[in-house]
Amino acid sequence: MSSTSSEPCLALVDCNNFYVSCERVFRPDLAQVPVAVLSNNDGCVIARSEEVKQLGVMMGTPYFQCGPELRRAGAVVFSSNYPLYGDLSQRVMKTLEALCPRVERYSIDEAFVEIPGSEQAERETFSQQLQAQVLRDTGIPVSIGLATTKVLAKLANRQAKRLREAAGIWSMPEDLETRQQQLSATPLTDVWGIGRRWARRLENEGWQNAAELAAADPAMIRLVANVVLQRIALELRGDSCLSLEEISSPPRSLVRSRSFGQPLYQLTELRPALGRYLQRGWEHLRRHHLRASGIQVFLHTSRFHREIRYFGSRQAVIEPTDDLWELQRYAFALLEQAYRSGVGYTRCGVMLFGLEPDQPSWKVCKAWQQRADLQQAISGLQQRWGRDVIQLAHTLTATKGLPLQQHRSPRYTTQWSELAIVGKKIFF
Repeated sequence: MSSTSSEPCLALVDCNNFYVSCERVFRPDLAQVPVAVLSNNDGCVIARSEEVKQLGVMMGTPYFQCGPELRRAGAVVFSSNYPLYGDLSQRVMKTLEALCPRVERYSIDEAFVEIPGSEQAERETFSQQLQAQVLRDTGIPVSIGLATTKVLAKLANRQAKRLREAAGIWSMPEDLETRQQQLSATPLTDVWGIGRRWARRLENEGWQNAAELAAADPAMIRLVANVVLQRIALELRGDSCLSLEEISSPPRSLVRSRSFGQPLYQLTELRPALGRYLQRGWEHLRRHHLRASGIQVFLHTSRFHREIRYFGSRQAVIEPTDDLWELQRYAFALLEQAYRSGVGYTRCGVMLFGLEPDQPSWKVCKAWQQRADLQQAISGLQQRWGRDVIQLAHTLTATKGLPLQQHRSPRYTTQWSELAIVGKKIFF
């Protein structure tokens, strides 16, 4: 029996085992094979196929611990291939934006969307068409959870993945009694926005599951916890407090950092690596028309090193700028201040903070205008041909600072030299 609702229907569209699904797009032979994806430097497991989950391998398990078991099971292991994942994510989002009235990109593999239709059957039919179109356009399978609020849509998506009979699409019951029965079987840790610490605190106050939290007095929740949890409780009731954000607010800061494939000891080795991360941050500034009024550089040793542990950090407040060479000058000066000789560093990074919308600079002399034109040309080339088409020369020497990627698949969609080759064998 279909139900009718005048309230707008939201849905969370979530790509299934996203990194694994990206690898399988170009390797259909791995459809039923256990597949795992590793973090930077091939450190730990960050994505698992259903077959790997059935082996009992948990998220975050160090590869040196689970590697033997994965090999015995015939699993295929991949290093992180973020260019591929980012490009396929863009393709998924563009398909959603072409079909849905409103879309909020929530993460690399999730989006909240508005689903048209006044009846549940109509909305589920649209969801099936949406699911099929994403798979047809990108090769990525998705699960869709439908509800009247974001928090309920998150829970509905969890059910869409858990229940085999749901076929990847599940609607939160609109009937209050039926929904309360569903929420009574939902632990607080399964609710979006509630972590273990807050779950323990809420349980100590007498709220043991999502249904009890939804039935609680909102004023009491705010008194015991905060306004965020109060809104979560209201969303569990079906009262929308978190609207779709089609245009995300600009960030106040950004961080670009990576672990090294091997310890680095010399400033001459650290500068190219830091320069690479800074250029990535600068690309973000240019893409979103922002400038930074502060910069921080940090570097540290391995936290597993028993004898030498060091964390160095320096920061500076600067005149707001998006000039790459100006930012580089500050970054290298801060690096020299934070650096300590004789130490093997395993990670460094840069944070740009105090971000604000770009404004025309008062520096209108010929040299500054030439530099601005050069940066505009660089941004244009990168936008058309990819971020690696042009880089500062010293960043190309950062080979020692590159992360370890012994199992990386080709960058099929972003690198001309790694395009998939489709051919046909001819036998005579």
